[in-house]
Amino acid sequence: MEIRDRCKLCKRIVNIGDIDYNELTCKRVNGKLEFTHINCWVEVEFAKKANKNTKKKLVENAKRRAQKYKADIDHLIVSKRLVHWLGGAYSAVSIPKWIISNIEDIGAGVYKNISSPIPLSDLFEMWQRYKHELDRIALYNQNKGKDMGMQGAKRMNYDLAILVNKYDDFVEWRESERARKLAHDEEIKNKRNDVNYDKLASTKKKSKKEDKDDFKIEDILDDIWGGEIWL
Repeated sequence: MEIRDRCKLCKRIVNIGDIDYNELTCKRVNGKLEFTHINCWVEVEFAKKANKNTKKKLVENAKRRAQKYKADIDHLIVSKRLVHWLGGAYSAVSIPKWIISNIEDIGAGVYKNISSPIPLSDLFEMWQRYKHELDRIALYNQNKGKDMGMQGAKRMNYDLAILVNKYDDFVEWRESERARKLAHDEEIKNKRNDVNYDKLASTKKKSKKEDKDDFKIEDILDDIWGGEIWL
């Protein structure tokens, strides 16, 4: 999706979702990021009587300023994409401001019952990865008469609370997956180093049936985390 804003000087539309730091710069005004084309900003600054910088120096300053806010820009992009995805995932025409506020509180680390910020990129990844599990929980509650009319924004907020509660488990799982992948890659590397190419050249090719027999369902199952309903 495109994340659009307008250059505060020329008013032309700019795509923040695919930002080019050689073309755009920004600053924070009243807590909000404002974007301008570097060329627009340089022309305005260069024309000021108090300016003592060359255009080249001004361009460098503009690029440096944009990099200063890179983390804030990344946060803005993920936040916009998450809200857009929620609209589709929950068939919502719009997302209530209080849901967005809760999400921002989580990213800032001030949400209830959390001791540190949860990066919105992590929250977004969890929500996409485990949406099917959240659907199973909702169906279970509905069948048990526990849903209490939990639809739309209420359902989003309920699912959000579950994800926050499971965040530590998610981090632990992700780290174990990374460790497993590193070990797997190292094993493959060692096997390649140990290959006897003279013997390999004299070995007959396996039949297609043998190739199929070598396929292990465990290779897929190892990539699946969870599977239980979170209650």
